[in-house]
Amino acid sequence: VMARTTTARAVQHISDLQAAMPRGWIGIVAEGAGGLPRVERGEMIIRYYSYPRIVSVDPSSPAQRAGLAQSDTLLAYDGRDVRENDISLTRLLRPNATIRVRVKRDGRVREVPVVVAEVPQRVAVRRDGEIRMIRATGMSAGTEMLMEGPTFPRAPSAPLPAMPRIAVRMPSAPSAPAPPSALSFSFSVGGVAGAQLTTITEGLARTVGVRYGVLVTSAPEGSPANESGLRDGDVIVKIAGQPVRTVPEVRSLVGITSSNGEHEVELEIVRERRTRSVVLRW
Repeated sequence: VMARTTTARAVQHISDLQAAMPRGWIGIVAEGAGGLPRVERGEMIIRYYSYPRIVSVDPSSPAQRAGLAQSDTLLAYDGRDVRENDISLTRLLRPNATIRVRVKRDGRVREVPVVVAEVPQRVAVRRDGEIRMIRATGMSAGTEMLMEGPTFPRAPSAPLPAMPRIAVRMPSAPSAPAPPSALSFSFSVGGVAGAQLTTITEGLARTVGVRYGVLVTSAPEGSPANESGLRDGDVIVKIAGQPVRTVPEVRSLVGITSSNGEHEVELEIVRERRTRSVVLRW
Protein backbone atom coordinates (compact mmCIF):
# COMPACT_ATOMS: atom_id res chain seq x y z
CA VAL A 1 0.00 0.00 0.00
CA MET A 2 2.82 2.37 0.90
CA ALA A 3 4.58 1.76 -2.43
CA ARG A 4 1.34 2.39 -4.36
CA THR A 5 0.72 5.61 -2.41
CA THR A 6 4.25 6.86 -2.99
CA THR A 7 4.14 5.96 -6.67
CA ALA A 8 0.78 7.69 -7.09
CA ARG A 9 2.18 10.79 -5.41
CA ALA A 10 5.21 10.78 -7.70
CA VAL A 11 3.03 10.39 -10.80
CA GLN A 12 0.79 13.25 -9.66
CA HIS A 13 3.80 15.47 -8.99
CA ILE A 14 5.16 14.80 -12.46
CA SER A 15 1.76 15.63 -13.95
CA ASP A 16 1.68 18.88 -11.96
CA LEU A 17 5.14 19.81 -13.22
CA GLN A 18 4.16 19.09 -16.82
CA ALA A 19 1.05 21.24 -16.54
CA ALA A 20 2.94 24.10 -14.87
CA MET A 21 5.83 24.27 -17.33
CA PRO A 22 6.11 27.74 -18.90
CA ARG A 23 5.10 27.93 -22.57
CA GLY A 24 7.49 30.80 -23.19
CA TRP A 25 11.25 31.33 -23.30
CA ILE A 26 13.62 34.30 -23.29
CA GLY A 27 16.99 32.57 -23.58
CA ILE A 28 19.06 33.37 -20.49
CA VAL A 29 20.75 31.21 -17.89
CA ALA A 30 20.96 32.88 -14.47
CA GLU A 31 23.05 31.35 -11.70
CA GLY A 32 22.50 32.01 -8.02
CA ALA A 33 21.28 30.62 -4.72
CA GLY A 34 17.62 29.66 -4.65
CA GLY A 35 15.11 27.23 -3.25
CA LEU A 36 13.73 24.14 -4.92
CA PRO A 37 11.19 24.95 -7.65
CA ARG A 38 7.68 24.02 -6.58
CA VAL A 39 4.19 23.88 -8.02
CA GLU A 40 1.42 25.91 -6.37
CA ARG A 41 -2.07 26.37 -7.79
CA GLY A 42 -0.90 25.04 -11.12
CA GLU A 43 2.07 27.41 -11.37
CA MET A 44 5.82 26.71 -11.22
CA ILE A 45 7.32 28.93 -8.52
CA ILE A 46 10.97 29.73 -7.85
CA ARG A 47 12.56 31.85 -5.12
CA TYR A 48 16.08 33.31 -5.12
CA TYR A 49 18.02 33.99 -1.91
CA SER A 50 20.62 36.13 -3.65
CA TYR A 51 20.53 38.11 -6.86
CA PRO A 52 21.50 35.71 -9.66
CA ARG A 53 24.04 36.51 -12.35
CA ILE A 54 23.33 35.91 -16.01
CA VAL A 55 25.97 33.41 -17.11
CA SER A 56 24.88 32.96 -20.73
CA VAL A 57 22.54 34.43 -23.32
CA ASP A 58 21.39 32.33 -26.27
CA PRO A 59 22.29 33.70 -29.70
CA SER A 60 19.25 35.11 -31.53
CA SER A 61 17.14 34.74 -28.37
CA PRO A 62 14.67 37.38 -27.15
CA ALA A 63 17.12 38.26 -24.39
CA GLN A 64 19.97 38.89 -26.82
CA ARG A 65 17.79 40.98 -29.12
CA ALA A 66 16.68 43.06 -26.13
CA GLY A 67 20.27 43.71 -25.05
CA LEU A 68 20.68 41.50 -22.00
CA ALA A 69 24.28 40.38 -21.59
CA GLN A 70 26.40 37.82 -19.82
CA SER A 71 27.47 38.98 -16.33
CA ASP A 72 24.38 41.18 -15.86
CA THR A 73 22.98 40.77 -12.34
CA LEU A 74 19.27 39.95 -12.38
CA LEU A 75 17.29 42.16 -9.98
CA ALA A 76 13.59 42.05 -10.88
CA TYR A 77 10.92 40.89 -13.31
CA ASP A 78 8.10 43.35 -13.99
CA GLY A 79 9.09 45.33 -10.92
CA ARG A 80 9.08 42.30 -8.60
CA ASP A 81 12.38 41.93 -6.78
CA VAL A 82 13.59 38.36 -7.42
CA ARG A 83 15.18 38.07 -3.98
CA GLU A 84 12.18 39.32 -2.01
CA ASN A 85 9.34 37.64 -3.93
CA ASP A 86 8.29 34.25 -5.22
CA ILE A 87 8.42 34.29 -9.02
CA SER A 88 5.80 32.38 -11.00
CA LEU A 89 7.63 31.23 -14.12
CA THR A 90 4.36 29.93 -15.53
CA ARG A 91 2.78 33.38 -15.49
CA LEU A 92 5.97 35.27 -16.32
CA LEU A 93 6.98 33.34 -19.43
CA ARG A 94 3.89 33.68 -21.64
CA PRO A 95 4.52 33.76 -25.39
CA ASN A 96 4.24 37.25 -26.93
CA ALA A 97 4.12 38.94 -23.53
CA THR A 98 6.57 41.78 -22.89
CA ILE A 99 8.33 41.53 -19.54
CA ARG A 100 10.54 44.18 -17.95
CA VAL A 101 13.82 42.66 -16.80
CA ARG A 102 15.74 44.82 -14.33
CA VAL A 103 19.47 44.17 -14.27
CA LYS A 104 22.62 45.79 -12.92
CA ARG A 105 25.57 46.20 -15.26
CA ASP A 106 28.81 48.00 -14.42
CA GLY A 107 27.17 49.51 -11.35
CA ARG A 108 24.18 50.92 -13.26
CA VAL A 109 20.61 49.61 -13.06
CA ARG A 110 18.80 49.09 -16.36
CA GLU A 111 15.21 48.18 -17.17
CA VAL A 112 15.13 46.02 -20.32
CA PRO A 113 11.86 45.10 -22.08
CA VAL A 114 11.95 41.54 -23.45
CA VAL A 115 9.31 39.93 -25.67
CA VAL A 116 8.77 36.30 -24.66
CA ALA A 117 8.97 33.74 -27.48
CA GLU A 118 7.41 30.31 -27.87
CA VAL A 119 9.55 27.51 -26.49
CA PRO A 120 11.82 26.28 -29.31
CA GLN A 121 11.49 22.69 -30.48
CA ARG A 122 14.92 21.73 -29.14
CA VAL A 123 13.83 22.91 -25.68
CA ALA A 124 10.57 20.97 -25.90
CA VAL A 125 12.57 17.83 -26.74
CA ARG A 126 14.81 18.43 -23.73
CA ARG A 127 11.78 18.82 -21.47
CA ASP A 128 10.41 15.49 -22.63
CA GLY A 129 13.72 13.84 -21.76
CA GLU A 130 13.75 15.44 -18.33
CA ILE A 131 10.22 14.29 -17.62
CA ARG A 132 11.15 10.72 -18.57
CA MET A 133 14.18 10.89 -16.25
CA ILE A 134 12.06 12.19 -13.36
CA ARG A 135 9.46 9.50 -13.92
CA ALA A 136 12.13 6.77 -13.81
CA THR A 137 13.78 8.28 -10.72
CA GLY A 138 10.48 8.76 -8.94
CA MET A 139 9.28 5.19 -9.53
CA SER A 140 12.58 3.77 -8.26
CA ALA A 141 12.46 5.96 -5.16
CA GLY A 142 8.87 4.89 -4.45
CA THR A 143 9.83 1.21 -4.42
CA GLU A 144 12.80 1.82 -2.14
CA MET A 145 10.65 3.72 0.34
CA LEU A 146 8.66 0.54 0.98
CA MET A 147 11.86 -1.35 1.72
CA GLU A 148 13.33 1.33 4.01
CA GLY A 149 10.18 2.41 5.84
CA PRO A 150 8.02 5.52 5.67
CA THR A 151 10.69 8.14 6.35
CA PHE A 152 13.23 8.05 3.55
CA PRO A 153 14.41 6.08 0.52
CA ARG A 154 17.77 4.43 0.15
CA ALA A 155 20.37 6.56 -1.57
CA PRO A 156 20.98 5.51 -5.21
CA SER A 157 23.57 2.78 -5.53
CA ALA A 158 25.25 4.53 -8.45
CA PRO A 159 25.98 8.26 -8.73
CA LEU A 160 23.37 10.22 -10.65
CA PRO A 161 24.33 12.45 -13.57
CA ALA A 162 25.59 15.99 -13.03
CA MET A 163 22.81 18.55 -12.68
CA PRO A 164 22.43 21.65 -14.83
CA ARG A 165 22.77 25.21 -13.63
CA ILE A 166 19.85 27.39 -12.65
CA ALA A 167 18.03 28.84 -15.60
CA VAL A 168 15.06 30.95 -16.54
CA ARG A 169 14.96 29.24 -19.90
CA MET A 170 15.69 25.81 -21.22
CA PRO A 171 19.31 25.79 -22.41
CA SER A 172 20.19 24.73 -25.91
CA ALA A 173 20.13 20.99 -26.26
CA PRO A 174 23.66 19.56 -26.32
CA SER A 175 24.77 17.05 -28.90
CA ALA A 176 23.91 14.30 -26.43
CA PRO A 177 21.07 14.94 -23.97
CA ALA A 178 22.34 15.93 -20.55
CA PRO A 179 20.35 14.05 -17.91
CA PRO A 180 18.86 16.38 -15.28
CA SER A 181 18.38 15.89 -11.60
CA ALA A 182 14.92 15.45 -10.09
CA LEU A 183 12.68 18.52 -10.33
CA SER A 184 15.19 20.37 -12.47
CA PHE A 185 13.46 21.34 -15.74
CA SER A 186 16.49 23.63 -16.08
CA PHE A 187 15.06 25.92 -13.42
CA SER A 188 16.83 24.18 -10.58
CA VAL A 189 19.83 25.32 -8.66
CA GLY A 190 23.08 23.58 -7.76
CA GLY A 191 21.88 22.79 -4.28
CA VAL A 192 18.94 22.91 -1.90
CA ALA A 193 17.28 25.34 0.51
CA GLY A 194 19.31 28.23 -0.88
CA ALA A 195 22.70 26.56 -0.40
CA GLN A 196 25.00 26.05 -3.36
CA LEU A 197 26.54 22.57 -3.44
CA THR A 198 29.18 20.71 -5.40
CA THR A 199 30.14 17.05 -5.52
CA ILE A 200 33.43 16.59 -3.69
CA THR A 201 36.45 15.26 -5.58
CA GLU A 202 38.74 12.51 -4.29
CA GLY A 203 41.56 14.99 -3.72
CA LEU A 204 39.36 17.42 -1.82
CA ALA A 205 37.86 14.55 0.18
CA ARG A 206 41.34 13.63 1.40
CA THR A 207 42.06 17.25 2.28
CA VAL A 208 38.95 17.68 4.43
CA GLY A 209 39.20 14.19 5.92
CA VAL A 210 36.19 12.41 4.41
CA ARG A 211 35.77 9.48 2.01
CA TYR A 212 32.86 11.02 0.13
CA GLY A 213 30.32 13.78 0.44
CA VAL A 214 28.84 16.96 -1.00
CA LEU A 215 30.52 20.31 -0.29
CA VAL A 216 28.52 23.40 0.69
CA THR A 217 30.17 26.15 -1.34
CA SER A 218 27.73 28.86 -0.24
CA ALA A 219 24.97 29.11 2.37
CA PRO A 220 23.79 32.73 2.03
CA GLU A 221 22.49 34.57 5.07
CA GLY A 222 18.69 34.50 5.13
CA SER A 223 18.47 31.20 3.24
CA PRO A 224 16.78 28.22 4.91
CA ALA A 225 20.09 26.35 4.74
CA ASN A 226 21.95 29.06 6.64
CA GLU A 227 19.17 29.47 9.21
CA SER A 228 19.24 25.69 9.73
CA GLY A 229 22.93 25.89 10.63
CA LEU A 230 24.72 24.97 7.39
CA ARG A 231 27.86 26.99 6.69
CA ASP A 232 30.25 27.47 3.79
CA GLY A 233 32.78 24.62 3.78
CA ASP A 234 30.53 22.03 5.43
CA VAL A 235 30.55 18.59 3.83
CA ILE A 236 27.23 16.72 3.79
CA VAL A 237 27.90 12.99 4.14
CA LYS A 238 24.48 11.60 5.07
CA ILE A 239 20.82 12.55 4.77
CA ALA A 240 18.43 10.75 7.14
CA GLY A 241 21.17 8.18 7.64
CA GLN A 242 21.68 7.57 3.93
CA PRO A 243 25.18 8.26 2.50
CA VAL A 244 25.30 10.90 -0.26
CA ARG A 245 28.07 11.29 -2.80
CA THR A 246 26.65 13.67 -5.41
CA VAL A 247 24.53 16.82 -5.59
CA PRO A 248 21.72 15.01 -7.46
CA GLU A 249 21.55 12.45 -4.63
CA VAL A 250 21.10 15.27 -2.11
CA ARG A 251 18.42 16.93 -4.21
CA SER A 252 16.63 13.65 -4.82
CA LEU A 253 16.45 12.75 -1.13
CA VAL A 254 15.41 16.23 0.00
CA GLY A 255 12.93 16.47 -2.87
CA ILE A 256 11.25 13.20 -1.95
CA THR A 257 11.00 14.28 1.67
CA SER A 258 9.40 17.55 0.58
CA SER A 259 6.95 15.75 -1.72
CA ASN A 260 5.91 13.61 1.27
CA GLY A 261 4.80 16.77 3.06
CA GLU A 262 7.81 16.96 5.37
CA HIS A 263 9.61 20.24 6.04
CA GLU A 264 12.81 19.07 7.68
CA VAL A 265 15.40 16.32 7.46
CA GLU A 266 18.48 15.43 9.50
CA LEU A 267 21.88 15.85 7.86
CA GLU A 268 25.20 14.46 9.00
CA ILE A 269 27.96 16.90 8.12
CA VAL A 270 31.69 17.24 8.60
CA ARG A 271 32.95 20.67 9.67
CA GLU A 272 36.61 21.26 10.42
CA ARG A 273 37.12 17.47 10.46
CA ARG A 274 34.44 16.97 13.11
CA THR A 275 31.16 15.16 12.48
CA ARG A 276 28.00 16.91 13.61
CA SER A 277 24.26 16.79 13.01
CA VAL A 278 22.19 19.56 11.42
CA VAL A 279 18.41 19.55 10.91
CA LEU A 280 17.71 21.16 7.54
CA ARG A 281 14.36 23.00 7.61
CA TRP A 282 12.56 24.70 4.74
